[in-house]
Amino acid sequence: MPSIPKNKFEELHRKILSTFKKECLAKGLSPKTKPDYQFYGYTNMKWDEKQPSIYKSMSEHESVIAVLNGSAFNGRYLRDKKADFGKGRAIDINDFYLKLYCAYIGELDKIDYYKDSDYKTFTFTGFYYDYTKHEVNTFYLGITIEDDEPIRYVSAHQEGFHREEDQYVSYENSIHHVGDMLYLNLRREDVQYVDEMHFIVKVFNRKPGEWKYLTGVVSTIAANHQYPIAARVMLVEERHYQSNKAQMKVSIERYLMLKRNTIRAHPREITTLRQLEDRRINVNRIEPMVGTWRVIHYAKDGKTLIQDKMVIEESSKITLYTKDMDSDVANQIGVCSMSDGKLCIATHPEIGTRVISYMI
Repeated sequence: MPSIPKNKFEELHRKILSTFKKECLAKGLSPKTKPDYQFYGYTNMKWDEKQPSIYKSMSEHESVIAVLNGSAFNGRYLRDKKADFGKGRAIDINDFYLKLYCAYIGELDKIDYYKDSDYKTFTFTGFYYDYTKHEVNTFYLGITIEDDEPIRYVSAHQEGFHREEDQYVSYENSIHHVGDMLYLNLRREDVQYVDEMHFIVKVFNRKPGEWKYLTGVVSTIAANHQYPIAARVMLVEERHYQSNKAQMKVSIERYLMLKRNTIRAHPREITTLRQLEDRRINVNRIEPMVGTWRVIHYAKDGKTLIQDKMVIEESSKITLYTKDMDSDVANQIGVCSMSDGKLCIATHPEIGTRVISYMI
């Protein structure tokens, strides 16, 4: 009886569930995940055969029927093997059932892949800022490679970035390593419409076993499917993360809460430039403020008056030329936004961390 690495069985089980969900979706059925004997289809227990089950779905699958060749099988076998996975052991699985499951997911040519220990999966806890909840959330990311020279990237799987009815949504597909960048092109397989997400992560030409902390960007569609979004993400190798979870979690949450980099496209169609708004204020309202401004304020000693120059260009680019008691003239780059008819300006130096803010 072959022994399958834990990560391989996890992948196999995930693909079986994905195939089952797709078949149910095509038939307009909604499977119930509980109780187990109904969901998996125990042949030695009474269950509602009118309701969908993995056993029933496999029994009606042409490739599975060909493998069975008149033999019987039990839906409980898969559930029991899943329980073995939860106990932290390698999974011993019968050759007959392994072939059966591979036939069901359309991977009869990958039986040796599931047995092969040369394949490794690296798992990461991912973090991102969720602008709808104003908090940092987490997700799971797994990257499977063929441990050889050169390394061959086999697949990637993401779960937890989106949720539907309190259930995690899974995405998986291809992965490419080009230069010092990792490109993950993932697709959701259990729906009939196209639902994809893409990660670009900088790995600094390091091998997968050397990845501890990675940063990058994810682009996808919002959970309500109304508009595209992009967000900064941070990935932490799972074993490294578990070694000091509490401290790492706080540090990463602080980092992403301060950054809060999330871009989302406007959900409404733009038919005229008058619709371009920032926080529901028309962007053209900045036009009367274009020009050169003198800004007079006190220095750090609270006594000396200082006169700065601020230039607001038509494009809304802002440059502040300032001089204080401690430095020469500094060129500060400004970022502006509008709120309640006011122009809010925050400037920072090209070198350094000091921030100067104005509201006009």
